[in-house]
Amino acid sequence: ATSSVSPAVGTALSHRPRPMARSSAALLAAAGAAAAGGVAARSAGHAFASPPGARLLGTPSGGSRSPSHAAATSVVPGHGGGLVPCLSTGGALLLGATAAVAVSSVLRRGAVKHRRRGSGVQGAAGRAARGGGGSSSDDGAWAGGLAAEVSAAAAAVQRAMQLCAALARDMKTVAPSLGKEMAATDVTTGMAYIKPGDSTPVTAADFAIQGLISTMLQEQFPNDYFMGEEDAHDLRSNEELCALALALSAKFGGPSEREAFLKAVDRGLEQNGSNSRTKRVWVLDPIDGTKGFMTGQSYVIGLALLVDGDAVVGAMGVPNEELNPPLMVAAKGRGLRWWPLQGDGPLTYEVPVPTWAQKEYELPLAAASEGPALTAGEDYPPWLLSPQSARSACRPFGPLAPASELCCGAMIKYFAVAAGRAAGFVQFEQKLKTWDHACGLICVQESGGRATDGIDRRVLFPDRSFEVAGGVVCSSRWATPEARALLLASAPPR
Repeated sequence: ATSSVSPAVGTALSHRPRPMARSSAALLAAAGAAAAGGVAARSAGHAFASPPGARLLGTPSGGSRSPSHAAATSVVPGHGGGLVPCLSTGGALLLGATAAVAVSSVLRRGAVKHRRRGSGVQGAAGRAARGGGGSSSDDGAWAGGLAAEVSAAAAAVQRAMQLCAALARDMKTVAPSLGKEMAATDVTTGMAYIKPGDSTPVTAADFAIQGLISTMLQEQFPNDYFMGEEDAHDLRSNEELCALALALSAKFGGPSEREAFLKAVDRGLEQNGSNSRTKRVWVLDPIDGTKGFMTGQSYVIGLALLVDGDAVVGAMGVPNEELNPPLMVAAKGRGLRWWPLQGDGPLTYEVPVPTWAQKEYELPLAAASEGPALTAGEDYPPWLLSPQSARSACRPFGPLAPASELCCGAMIKYFAVAAGRAAGFVQFEQKLKTWDHACGLICVQESGGRATDGIDRRVLFPDRSFEVAGGVVCSSRWATPEARALLLASAPPR
């Protein structure tokens, strides 16, 4: 059975690949100059926005971008309705490919100075979206004893999002497809390669972000451990990839020396084979959904802090987010707040009640396996599933109510549940990687939802990998008890 999606939910992810803005060699040269001479690499000035035809889950078909996005991501309208980050090219801000205006600040270590107030479109939109003068809501006091860790996590993920935005403008995107795998012909030499054995991509940005955030956290919390998805083995054997990753890291404030950078990346292996239950461990997935990054779809930078194997801080950043502020940060027992792409947070922002949650559903649906297509968000609550190979086995709301499609990776699905765009998410696997899930589970939980294993128990993260009985089941704060019960019942056999 196939399903359509209501316009209020929106999950059309097919789109045309974007043209290459600059060659990888040009980017390497520019970023290399930044690393060697401390000069910010020049921006091509092309719009960084979702490709034509692309919509995130929850975006109405043909709808316009909301004012809150313009405020949250500190962008200005570009040519043709696109959005352009505030990236300076020696004092000029380029709008699309057609106009330039003067700006008062330039890149500082690659990060963009955030304009929190001001006249014109951005300042007015920012104040309107925040419901006030553009100031943060409570300056971190909400996080209590975790305030320093929350601030560090937000700053690190913000920096990583800015790095991704800068690189994405110069990457050649490829056609999207379901699943996490890509063919070797889909990558650009020196910018990405395919991991041997599982056909998943990794980019220079993955390594650059891991080296950057590893260094930032070591400076602030020298006694904490660090766990990252990547290691420097492939950088040592691929000089072009290593040079670009090093240049990107240095441009945004990371190590500028090759060996220091490789060592920072390899800190991600500190927890390899050791038990993290008795330690403070930062866990990073530099880009979850790298395929989404390379195809112009969704991806997430995810960072969590574990204490005794329990997630106590989680941050998920979506650089091309269009409906909410792009960064959510959660603190255990304290709730979840939102940050902009650049600048201070948390923002004064409350997720609106989603349209699907204002409807009543008769669940479960009829058991018939054949019939007219049903509409997620109209006939049943929209929900998400991973991996895609489980689509036939997992149908919590009935055989005619399949999961909506949302690429790429698990974290973007956690983000969608925490933001209220989906009623739930089922991870239909029982052996998982910590970096793919730790920050997502705490963000869903602290958003007011529920995030457990398949038998409704708390999930702990004892090492780099972990096992859960019945996979992972998440439900939105707006999901009914009946909907959550059906999601739990659909989990894989224990």
